[in-house]
Amino acid sequence: MFAFLTRRKETTVPETTPAPAEAKSNVLMRFLTQGGATVELRKEAKPGRLVYPYLCLGCDYEFDNYDSIVHARGEANEHAATCRAMPKPTA
Repeated sequence: MFAFLTRRKETTVPETTPAPAEAKSNVLMRFLTQGGATVELRKEAKPGRLVYPYLCLGCDYEFDNYDSIVHARGEANEHAATCRAMPKPTA
């Protein structure tokens, strides 16, 4: 009768890239790529300064030259928005 009122099966959220076993506790944020992989924004101490690198766990792209968390967050989010990498298969 009214198809739009029909109760539908509940959908599940797909699994994203699992954190690696050696995952660091310095992960500040995670962003989801278009393919379902994860981009991690981290905080690391370098001699005399803090840096905010990000690493794509799908395509392995890494950039670590950001002194500003605001700039690093924007770049990590932009990479996630354009990257089509899927999560790597687990062994």
